[in-house]
Amino acid sequence: MAPQAAPASTSVSAASAHWFNITRVATHPEGRNRGVFVDDPIDGSVLLFGGYDAAGAGWLGDTWTTTGAAWTPLSPVTAPGARSSAAAAFDPALGGVVVFGGFLFGAASPYYNDTWLFKLGAWSHLSTAVTPPARSEAAMAYDPLLGELVLFGGVDSTSLRNDTWAYGSGGWTQLSLGSSPPRLSGAAMAYDAPTARLVLYGGTLGSSDSLGTWTFNGNWTSLPGATTPGGLYLPAMAALPNGTAVLAGGSSSGASEAPVVAWEWAGSGWVTMGAGPGPSSRVGPMMTYDSTDGYTLLFGGRNFTGGAGGPSLNDSWALDTLSAQLPAFSSTGVAPFTVTPTAIVVGGPLNFDGSSSVTFQWGFGDGSTSTSGTPTHTYNVAGDDTIRLALFDGLGLGLGLSTTVSVTFLLNIAIVSVASPELTYGFSATSANSTGAVSLAWQFGDGTTSTSATPTHTYPSSGPVTVRVTGTDSANAAGSGVRSFSVPAGLAVQLQAASTATVGSPAHFSASATGGAGGYEFTWNFSDGTVATGPSVTHTFGSASAGVVTGHLTVQDANGSAQELTFHVDVAAGSGSGSGGAALGSGDPTTQLYIALGIAVGAGAALGALVGLLGRSPAGPRTRVPRARPPRSG
Repeated sequence: MAPQAAPASTSVSAASAHWFNITRVATHPEGRNRGVFVDDPIDGSVLLFGGYDAAGAGWLGDTWTTTGAAWTPLSPVTAPGARSSAAAAFDPALGGVVVFGGFLFGAASPYYNDTWLFKLGAWSHLSTAVTPPARSEAAMAYDPLLGELVLFGGVDSTSLRNDTWAYGSGGWTQLSLGSSPPRLSGAAMAYDAPTARLVLYGGTLGSSDSLGTWTFNGNWTSLPGATTPGGLYLPAMAALPNGTAVLAGGSSSGASEAPVVAWEWAGSGWVTMGAGPGPSSRVGPMMTYDSTDGYTLLFGGRNFTGGAGGPSLNDSWALDTLSAQLPAFSSTGVAPFTVTPTAIVVGGPLNFDGSSSVTFQWGFGDGSTSTSGTPTHTYNVAGDDTIRLALFDGLGLGLGLSTTVSVTFLLNIAIVSVASPELTYGFSATSANSTGAVSLAWQFGDGTTSTSATPTHTYPSSGPVTVRVTGTDSANAAGSGVRSFSVPAGLAVQLQAASTATVGSPAHFSASATGGAGGYEFTWNFSDGTVATGPSVTHTFGSASAGVVTGHLTVQDANGSAQELTFHVDVAAGSGSGSGGAALGSGDPTTQLYIALGIAVGAGAALGALVGLLGRSPAGPRTRVPRARPPRSG
């Protein structure tokens, strides 16, 4: 039996988010909050600039980069002045990080509106004909559909703002929109690829924190019914590779810091990522997706210690969002059965395909294992096996997936015809790749069944049938087999015998056969003890046979199935001699006798019926053929 087409298994996926403290004791920046912290994929590092150190240096203007949790201080010739709460985002068109505005306490004009570009490790000032009004705590993100940076809100020396600006190749342009979020500052914004929109959340309205979520795709749209993380002022937001916007940290009201909980934008509301224990509560942390290392990186913030002025923090945390999928693959087949599962890994360090940064540990359920990213395994014994995959990324996060593979064994059916009764067959099955003894269940194709190991079955009629057998081995594994064949018609015999004969003259007898297994043998037994073979014979009756005599014909096929017919001949005494008589001509009457057995009637019943219908009993009336008398003389 050829293996049946194997259905595909359902794809299996798993995801996990976890915080890892990756703070190093080596060189690192001093604590701060509200600094610039943006991924620079071209430089292959994350830029840190400025911010506010509450318990130390105050407003900062230093420049750092970090890769793999290692920090490098830079000493650029030109740089923006010290400030906090500047807006910043990476601009792919410019190939660098654009920084706008900010705040420096004590300066003659503490709110800035200058524009700077950090590219290839150096700062340059971007002079534009039009520029937004000075401000700090504005939200800014790159919109790939618009192909420009979008800046919203903030605060200046007199009030909160809700104007929207775009920065592109032509410089700054204020957008005239039909609707807008309220005046607020300290909101966070990032691009969400699944919805192809910028997502804006949080900030302060002045007297309270904002609970509103807004999206932007050329116009602002309010989502008043969206689930929210609560009011958050100065939270951090980052866009993951799959487009999800992640929000964390901030203050819940006034100067009280909020717990650092990772929230994921799900398109219509915010849901917690369930990342477990992580950074301590803080306000104004800095967060970005580190495309080089493959995780979301959070740095610093300020802990107010229950409302009182607290220290600025300089710890580094990685939010690992490893997820993986086992795409659907053939998971049902006949042993030996080969599977080739492949894991698609998302998140975790490097490339997101698991080819270099993720460690694989496969278990196939039969004791075999593999550490390949794309293993191939063959099951040689039938049964249900669980494929398990454990993933460990560069940060040590583990993730598990599993799916079941059902392997069956093959049953080969043997069919042997039985000589008697007609249309009877014997069945047996041998198994391959099963375990121990196999219990069988048969279906013979005509509605009848059997649980015998070697059943015998008689079909009621000839024709094509399909035999099926299923089995269960000692390990409770399943097997099956199927075989189609045609049940030939039963042996049928047609007899043409002389109904009258004359002593001493040859009489002719013939028969034909159909059905059965072919290779027919004909055996004739006459009343005088003579035996002849062949489909056509000639017999001469002696004087002792005068009267009605009985003969028998037995026909046997190649399988040994046999049918016996009885015929009667009225033998007349010959003239002039007791040992012979006149021969019957070609026109002498004959008896035609038919028998077709092996259908649904026993041979004895059929023969009895035929004998009663064809021919006469030896004790019945005799009929002689008239003979010519010689003329009398005298």
